[in-house]
Amino acid sequence: MRLRDFQPDFKKIATLAGRLAEDLTGSIDQAQAKRILNSALDWVRPFHLAIGFRVRKLSRSRVEAVIPARPHNMGSNGEFEEAVVISVARQVAQLLIARWEVPAEFELDQIQFSRLQKMKGDLIARLEWEDLSREALRAELLKNQVALQEWVVTVSDLEEKRVADVHLNFKLRLPPSLNRKGSHGDHSERN
Repeated sequence: MRLRDFQPDFKKIATLAGRLAEDLTGSIDQAQAKRILNSALDWVRPFHLAIGFRVRKLSRSRVEAVIPARPHNMGSNGEFEEAVVISVARQVAQLLIARWEVPAEFELDQIQFSRLQKMKGDLIARLEWEDLSREALRAELLKNQVALQEWVVTVSDLEEKRVADVHLNFKLRLPPSLNRKGSHGDHSERN
């Protein structure tokens, strides 16, 4: 089956997701519902489906995604379009944040793309988040209710030759329900 076989079902999926959102909003915290649904809907968006990237590894501290060398992902020079690589890098970072135990709201503040070599053939976008860095961010966020996080998503070819870096700066905030003193004690004890 091909993607075009599923296109008529996208409208049905969006309608069902809307109904699910209405059902969830009454039973769980608004910020948590929003976070869960945004994460789920990212996989349904036709733009990401059109790129065709797939998650190869996903853990609490690491995400790897393969970006296929499809003709519509490539420019006229036969190399990947920068926008495709940046979009996948952003998605990889959002997946990692969504797996974090602290229910932070986040927004992308700045992006910087660095091409190191020609980007041809399938690519691998990789982001690793070390435990120490994650814990330091959690401590800052719980103390100040706002924190900044910079990540570098490395992009390699299938032979592990690094071809690009995408620098992403995120601003994270505790949701309003956890933004009061004393209301985040449960989260500061999680591992």
